Amino acid sequence: MTTGPASQPLSSPEARALAADPQGAQTLMRGLVLVRAVAVGARTLQRASDATGITRSTCHRLL
Repeated sequence: MTTGPASQPLSSPEARALAADPQGAQTLMRGLVLVRAVAVGARTLQRASDATGITRSTCHRLL
């Protein structure tokens, strides 16, 4: 089990906007959410996925 900021789902404006964005901006918003997750400590693919709620395969593709 992970601890620290990267272990909690992001509740940032970016994360909330992810679900509400038009389809054309979805990849951009996911990328920004992933950058933020890495910035606060998600150092593995699994932690980035857990922190953002984005599937591992999508995280792998975007990172």
